[in-house]
Amino acid sequence: MFDYQTAEFAVVGCLLIDERCLPPVREVLPSADAFANENCRSIYEVVCGLADKGKPVDPVTVGTRTGLENRFLMECMELAPSCNSAPEYARAVVEGYRRRQLREIGEKLQSEAFDNGTDSTQILTDARSALDGLANNAGSSVVQSPGDSLQNFLIFRADVNEGNRQTIKVGFPALDGILGGFAQGGLYIIAARPGVGKSAFGIAAADMIAKSHRVLYASLEMTAEELNARRIAAFSDAPCSFGKLLFGKTTEAEDAAVINACSALYERKLYISAVSSMTVAELGVQARNMKAEVVVVDYLGLLSCTDRKMGEYEKITQVSGDLKRLAKQLKCVVLALCQLNRESANTSGNTDSRPKLSQLRSSGAIEQDADGVMLLHRPEYGKTEISRDATAPQQFFVDVAKNRHGRTGTIELAWYAPCNRFEDRSSRWTVKSWV
Repeated sequence: MFDYQTAEFAVVGCLLIDERCLPPVREVLPSADAFANENCRSIYEVVCGLADKGKPVDPVTVGTRTGLENRFLMECMELAPSCNSAPEYARAVVEGYRRRQLREIGEKLQSEAFDNGTDSTQILTDARSALDGLANNAGSSVVQSPGDSLQNFLIFRADVNEGNRQTIKVGFPALDGILGGFAQGGLYIIAARPGVGKSAFGIAAADMIAKSHRVLYASLEMTAEELNARRIAAFSDAPCSFGKLLFGKTTEAEDAAVINACSALYERKLYISAVSSMTVAELGVQARNMKAEVVVVDYLGLLSCTDRKMGEYEKITQVSGDLKRLAKQLKCVVLALCQLNRESANTSGNTDSRPKLSQLRSSGAIEQDADGVMLLHRPEYGKTEISRDATAPQQFFVDVAKNRHGRTGTIELAWYAPCNRFEDRSSRWTVKSWV
């Protein structure tokens, strides 16, 4: 068995002897970056360049292009006992590359661990990302042949038919009918103007999903008590608003209803993380530790960046991209609540007060990164409520404005605001968020 350095000489030696070795070698080594030896790297780059231009590969031409001595080229060819083994030598080069990268990651990790000025969570996240990238891309080709690509798709379809790759449904038939469910590894945005009800819808949707999936609800805006008050009010048999649960005295009957609601919610796999500040890296550690299938962030604009000197546009752009990468790395669904521009509500003409994608706050990167965008709208928003029955439901529209995997459209829900309950009445059966 060759050592890793000898394998590098053997690979380029095979190519200098017989250029027909290049295609199978290139499948294993698509880039010259895997070579540690600078001369071997230079030879490989020249050989690939000549082949791409349809020009013959021979030692004389390669020596002229690289400026290397003939003696070095001859030594490489002498270390290549069999051109049939060229792919095996190439795999040894990849193995050497991986081990060098692992050493570099380890040395960097050790150095940063002794630096008290570096955030430990960010160190862990960077190390995981580096290891994931090394595992996925370490010298191996990501280009599939037509046959392999189609075969892999058939395997994928078999997994779908067997229920191994199901999307995650919210539970409202009308919304799931448009979205087709949330795709694993997808970033979805729930956006609304301030005060429309994005947190109300977010926690209700999280509770519905948590019937069968592990959900992490990261709240940077509300406390755990505020969130649980909304949840318990929705699930309580007694007509008790979440405002009363937070600030008022309750009767014995209401206390009994609260306990019953807590018993029902105890079965839900919903984990709440209520903190005033959090980075995407810290969110990723929490999600990874609890093996979250769905992560809900309330809300995107409050997530922090390690670089505090960034402007709002750059910050939102980075956070949006980091959330998308987090979803892909953990193969989970990320639902990020997001504010629309406040000035978008100032529609004095009143021709169409519904929100638009262009009103996503601060950065077009959000729309670009997202697999789906849902815009929330209430016709009563911003209007003075005069002689209105507080217990009657309001119209609550969810406009699927972007859907990378299917169609767009709008659904209507009924929202009982005081107790934070949502109903989907569009299907044959009325579907409620609190059952």
